[in-house]
Amino acid sequence: MRSTFVLIIFVGILSVFMFVTQSTNNFNKFENRKFTKTEKSVKLKTPRLDDKADRIFWFLQISDIHISIFKDKQRIDDFRQFAHETLDTIKPRVVLASGDLTNAEYGLFHHSRQYEDEWKIYNEIITTANVRNKTIWMDMRGNHDNFNIPLSMSNISHFKRYSVQGGKHQSSFMKLIDTSAGELYAFIAIDVNMVPGPKLPFNFVGVLTQNETEKIEHLVNESKRANYTIWFGHYPTSCIATKNNENRSIKQIISEVDTSLTYMCGHLHTFLGLIPRMYALQENRYLELEVADWKKCRTYRVAAIDNGLFSFVDVKHGVWPVILITNPKHSLFQIPHRNEDKIQIESTHIRIMAFSPSGIKNCQIIIDNEFGKSCKQVNDNLFVVEWDPLRYQDGLHYISAIVVDNDDREQRVMQPFRLDRKQTLKFDMMAEFILKTELPFLLQTIFWVSLTLFVLPLILLRIWHDLIKVGLLRQKRGNSRYSMSIVQQYSILTSVNRIFWPIIVYCIYLAVGPWMVCEIIDGHYGIAFAWGIYLDGGIFPSPMTFLYGITQIVMCQMPMIWIFSKRLTKRYYEAIGIPSKKSRGKSCSSRQISNIIFYGVISIEFVATIMFGIFYDAFGYVVGISRTYSLIMNIVLWHLAGNVPDNALR
Repeated sequence: MRSTFVLIIFVGILSVFMFVTQSTNNFNKFENRKFTKTEKSVKLKTPRLDDKADRIFWFLQISDIHISIFKDKQRIDDFRQFAHETLDTIKPRVVLASGDLTNAEYGLFHHSRQYEDEWKIYNEIITTANVRNKTIWMDMRGNHDNFNIPLSMSNISHFKRYSVQGGKHQSSFMKLIDTSAGELYAFIAIDVNMVPGPKLPFNFVGVLTQNETEKIEHLVNESKRANYTIWFGHYPTSCIATKNNENRSIKQIISEVDTSLTYMCGHLHTFLGLIPRMYALQENRYLELEVADWKKCRTYRVAAIDNGLFSFVDVKHGVWPVILITNPKHSLFQIPHRNEDKIQIESTHIRIMAFSPSGIKNCQIIIDNEFGKSCKQVNDNLFVVEWDPLRYQDGLHYISAIVVDNDDREQRVMQPFRLDRKQTLKFDMMAEFILKTELPFLLQTIFWVSLTLFVLPLILLRIWHDLIKVGLLRQKRGNSRYSMSIVQQYSILTSVNRIFWPIIVYCIYLAVGPWMVCEIIDGHYGIAFAWGIYLDGGIFPSPMTFLYGITQIVMCQMPMIWIFSKRLTKRYYEAIGIPSKKSRGKSCSSRQISNIIFYGVISIEFVATIMFGIFYDAFGYVVGISRTYSLIMNIVLWHLAGNVPDNALR
């Protein structure tokens, strides 16, 4: 029996290795564009922060708009107001619409497909607001814009027909924008959506393929004349799986460009509101900034590059006036290698941008609650005041800006600054963890670790049982059920073949076998494995499958073996003639607790099974081995554990 088990393990590991290797090689069959990699070199100009307005460049970012024809019609009205009033007021040179332009979902269980009417609404708002003529609108796809898109339709999608950039770009692209001051700005859009685009729940992360890597490197080469490079995409870099020949992540590519200032993204929706400021300094080279979604938060971002200093502020829709202090810069967002402290300490003026539909009446600044002055208005949006930065070259200081518009609406912002290269402020710990951790690798690691921690102890206990059986070890028996350790209870479980082997085989199958056969895309059946999805003759990675595997192991299988061990222990004591003991003054017996947990786990599995059936039709329900068969197996094993014959326990 043990030799059979070893053979199964060996075949399983070999299958995983071969399949993962093959998945990396085969994924690029979906794309056929080739680009040449070239080197990059840039020379930066020396900036001067004075009272001039000729070297300040500002732009907006909006993300996760989620236009829906089924719910929250106010979302559409607010976006229409943004496209008219906000753009007319702020007059940005560029607007970055970083994905999830439409919602593409319907119903309680989130059926995912593209609805043309949602795209028509998006296009109608962009067109009637005359967006194309008053700014450079750089829109791109998010995962919702890529739901249920087969390979054969990827070049004729609604994004191509109804968006601004879709007709010219179906993947990563770039815009070079020059100014009258002679500065050149490069905006590089990173589109790493899956091709083809699956339905929920597998379409959540991006994939950086070899061909897309070469495309991005080509864009980098074309942007080598730029003074400043702004990267943007839908997915945070932590949510992009790397599948290229050199295993070069998008973080590495961005950090290798000396002019990189920031990578702006969306997608995570401030982690369900738990992390409203999801910012981090990546590789000590550039800022990664997730903007809160438009869908629920109605937030957009105003960003500026003022004589080389990059600053930004995230703004709630409808809040006026909008204030952005560009010098001195917020100390948390200093980019160390860019010598931003030198730029600020050599400046002659504090600089503030302010916007309001009614115009600005007054702007004042206060530093450390002692230095207060009114600002001079340079143009409609720029306000300056002279200062002596040498007074503040040591330590942490705070600057406040108070702005009143012509409708007597007042806003006040305060931000810390320091000019001595030291950094005492820290980014949010959870934000850094989420943005700096490679989510696909993390999920894969947790899956294999949790599977190992689940299976390995059972195997060791089985070996222990076999050694006792052949007389090489002595068995230590407790004289009552209350004295038996959890290890001994699990040992009883591993000794019962009809319970032990189904659990082990299921876990091995979870690692190496197909989880389900279903409609990954309407009309296109695929096979889902732990490490990816086989579809239309090729394999593409889907790291979210590891998350569902983790959930299955931790929330279902681990509680179940505890329940099985409890039921088997009860049968063991009955078999050796020790009577059951009643609960000693407790409100709930161990048996009742295990039954509650059992029904809870079964309920979770039942709901998950029904949801997968809804996502992927009835055929997916029947052939969904990881869900449907797990539910059946756990119910059967629960029954067997409580009714196992005596001879199977002795």
